[in-house]
Amino acid sequence: MIGNRRINPFALLLLGMWLLWGFGVQALGRRLTAEVDGVVIASRETPSADAPRGITEYTIRGDDGQARSYIAGPTYGSLPRSMPIGTRIRKQRWHVEYERDGRLVNDFSLAFTAAILAIACGCVLWGVLSWRDRSRGAA
Repeated sequence: MIGNRRINPFALLLLGMWLLWGFGVQALGRRLTAEVDGVVIASRETPSADAPRGITEYTIRGDDGQARSYIAGPTYGSLPRSMPIGTRIRKQRWHVEYERDGRLVNDFSLAFTAAILAIACGCVLWGVLSWRDRSRGAA
């Protein structure tokens, strides 16, 4: 309760789930599961009609000679959308940092993401507990 007003448990749950999706799955999840190793041999930028940032689709040739695609999306969970052709990139799965032309790059803020995810979990927990208390009061 804030003042004389009660916070809607559904709104808290919705906010918490939205933050978990956006920062947990879309940012941290995508960064952790990305795996890239090779040299950028082509890139194609696709601007977004309704957002300030678009996507960049890279073609990356690995050490085995195979060309693979990597799509750098509009969130900070993606690798940069501005790597020039010839860039050597190595990103291991379950790591947030990556190597770019032999230099280690850590441009992903774990502290910020952890803080947002903590707020998200707090909203979900608060929403569940408020819903439970509201249900008990109605019975």
